[in-house]
Amino acid sequence: MKRFRFTLQKLYDVKQSEEKRQRARLKELNQNLLNYSNQLKANRSIFDAQQSIYREKCKAGMEMREVRQFGDYLQYLEKEMRRQKNVIASCEKSIGECRSGLLKLINEQHVLERMREEQYIAYMKEVQKSDDRMIEDFMQARY
Repeated sequence: MKRFRFTLQKLYDVKQSEEKRQRARLKELNQNLLNYSNQLKANRSIFDAQQSIYREKCKAGMEMREVRQFGDYLQYLEKEMRRQKNVIASCEKSIGECRSGLLKLINEQHVLERMREEQYIAYMKEVQKSDDRMIEDFMQARY
């Protein structure tokens, strides 16, 4: 009797390789999100430090040139933090899409695994019937 062969094995293999690719992409996106979050935290701490320096210098008195430089730098930092927040939001959206795609792939693989099990059970029944026929033929030939 021939060996068991799942008829959709190639599709199952493709889904597995796709899942690996999606998992790698998800890992990369999560790493990017972590990097962007760290950059935002660093900029936030720089902004806070510069603001406290600005306040101290304002109390002591400073020239208009310095006021303008601080103002420009703080505006730059605020703009950069807004940009980073937008990038983080975009990255989170991409992660959500990637996760939903990965979930879909995993569900498809589960369906294929159930189909494989059903085909294997049918194959085993066929093998059992064949073995039963062989035993029956052997027993009839003996008598």
